[in-house]
Amino acid sequence: MAVKKKLVVLFVIDLLIVWFSSYTAYFFRFEGRVPGEYIGQFLEYSLLSSGLCLIVMLYLGMYRSMWKYASIRELLTMCQAVVISWGAAYLITLLYMDHRVPLSVAVRTLETSLLLMGERAYFGAC
Repeated sequence: MAVKKKLVVLFVIDLLIVWFSSYTAYFFRFEGRVPGEYIGQFLEYSLLSSGLCLIVMLYLGMYRSMWKYASIRELLTMCQAVVISWGAAYLITLLYMDHRVPLSVAVRTLETSLLLMGERAYFGAC
């Protein structure tokens, strides 16, 4: 597979990771039954989180090249991108959304994103 195609695949995987992290956070917070008033919030928060994460990763150069081996530096840069975008997304939701995103949802989203992005960095370099 060409390098550009692999980078697009990694971009899509990162997008799916953020959406999956948000989904599972709401799923576990509400024990499988997300109340109707939180569905819109979930969609807004997921869209905002994924957009910010991808923008920060692009800014930090995570999609500039394909690595044969992921170093600690790339892993730390990826973690930095996830934490910065998570913090910005949560702050924006606090300031502009009608209903505050539950802190448990935000923290679980961060945890899952960091875990899966770390795995993606390991397997993406293979």
